[in-house]
Amino acid sequence: MVARPGRACADETAIRIEYSAPSSCPAKEELGAQLEARTKRFRIATSDEPALTFVLTISETGGVPVGKLVIRAPSGAETTRDVEGDTCAEVVAALALVAALVIDPDALTSAVVATAPPPPPPKPRRAAPPATPPMRTVASSSPLRVGVGAALELVAGVTPDVMLGPALLAELRSRGPLEPGLRLGLRSSASSGSVPGGGNVSFRWSAASLDGCILRLGRVLSASPCLRFEGGALTGSASDVPRATDGTSAWLAFGGLARLEWTPLDWLVLELDAGLRFPMVRKRFFFQPDRTVYRPAAAGWLVALGGEVRFR
Repeated sequence: MVARPGRACADETAIRIEYSAPSSCPAKEELGAQLEARTKRFRIATSDEPALTFVLTISETGGVPVGKLVIRAPSGAETTRDVEGDTCAEVVAALALVAALVIDPDALTSAVVATAPPPPPPKPRRAAPPATPPMRTVASSSPLRVGVGAALELVAGVTPDVMLGPALLAELRSRGPLEPGLRLGLRSSASSGSVPGGGNVSFRWSAASLDGCILRLGRVLSASPCLRFEGGALTGSASDVPRATDGTSAWLAFGGLARLEWTPLDWLVLELDAGLRFPMVRKRFFFQPDRTVYRPAAAGWLVALGGEVRFR
């Protein structure tokens, strides 16, 4: 600030002003003009003269300009005032008013219209980098799917007659690109009939199967080649035959089948199986002394129609 020319008056207060503010705020000269517009009862002190000192600091907190005024008396005593405003110019005007009232209690308190220098032209803004799309967190799912179901099977080659019976199914399938799977099946079927030479016989076949399907071709309508291993028991009993006793033989077989699946819903599968089996144990059922009743065939076939519910 520049001291006003002329002789000092006895009622003038010697002051010093220290001012710190962002470049977007009014300059120190504007602060001096605001102060002089409100009171004439001050002068700028010389360098070695005791004086009333005003330390004005303006900063921004959360985008809101905040002014701090420290009033330091020549004796060293300090008083602090804080001011907020919507703009930096409002904060400067409020600080100038506080300082003017400290100097002169009769200072002008009405609003002072100041002619501030025009703001500097805005700096060219860099183009904002393209927004990075927010990362999505996808809940990880199990790599396996579990399914349970049932089927109605038509089986030939196990007993003398073709058998029709139910089967319960449980499946574990991978979610990989080939979708291999394992299926456990439980079944029990029976047949009965007469034999040449007199007498009636009945057979009951109970077995568990394990199907290994290497891959799945297709989605809604798909096909899978599978290998099957079976283990269980084949029991024969006779009636109307003297001294006849029941006989049980172990059942072990392997084979292959083709599975055609239709998936109308993500959780529902309808399927048709067809394949061949080859018994590894083919014990003979006979009447004493040596009358053969039945021996499992070297090969048999199967057809099954079923459905399965799959869980994620």
